[in-house]
Amino acid sequence: MQMAQGFMVARALQAAAVLGIADLLAGGPQSAADLAAATSTDGPSLGRLLRALASRGIFRSDETGKYLNTPLSEALRVTFQVRRAIT
Repeated sequence: MQMAQGFMVARALQAAAVLGIADLLAGGPQSAADLAAATSTDGPSLGRLLRALASRGIFRSDETGKYLNTPLSEALRVTFQVRRAIT
């Protein structure tokens, strides 16, 4: 069971990275609907993805239901990846 969950988390992380969610959240908290509009994805589906990753501490949601980056999601940002590649 843990292997299957690990696979699902890995795929969710990959989806968030490909969509650039952490980069979109760098400007501040956003709702799943706003992020879905910015990424041309389905709002409810993206909301499920974000909730799953928030349950693992990758993102977090505030009291209004908007999502924010955490130290873990900062590693998904393009600027973080470029900086790591240079140093």
